[in-house]
Amino acid sequence: MKKLIFLLTVAVSILACTGADSDLNQPMDDPNDGNNDGTSFVAQIEGVGLNADEVNTRQLTINGFGLLEITATNSDSRQSLQLQLPGDISTGSYMFDTQLSSESVLGLYIENPDVGEVFVSESGLLTVTEYNPNLGIIKGNTVFTLANSTGDGVIEVTFCEFSLTF
Repeated sequence: MKKLIFLLTVAVSILACTGADSDLNQPMDDPNDGNNDGTSFVAQIEGVGLNADEVNTRQLTINGFGLLEITATNSDSRQSLQLQLPGDISTGSYMFDTQLSSESVLGLYIENPDVGEVFVSESGLLTVTEYNPNLGIIKGNTVFTLANSTGDGVIEVTFCEFSLTF
């Protein structure tokens, strides 16, 4: 029951981020527009590009601990990929976890919000290559595996690289 409540809370958080209008919304950097704002997020799920056209990066406090949340959304397909990182993360490599805690790295994926199925990270590796909370910069890459709540569906994030400001 705890896991179901947690998954519902996470799903609502992801869906809320996809429609949020805040200063932390980071549209994708189009390399052809001549305006390099330093923001990029590229991900492949099962080898197919997410093609995110909106990325939200925000700092939160949940259950008394800090969290850095990155949500990438494709507004056409409505797919969302989310990374939840400890607020005090630093450069280095981190293993993915299956539950949110003050020290966990968690990945979440919603393929179709109408179905409401949330895939949660099972395993994988996140590498943070640059992080400066004072300047609002995070860069890194990751590959990881996610599973749905029943365990009968598994999805692979086969490539993900990001350079974001927040």
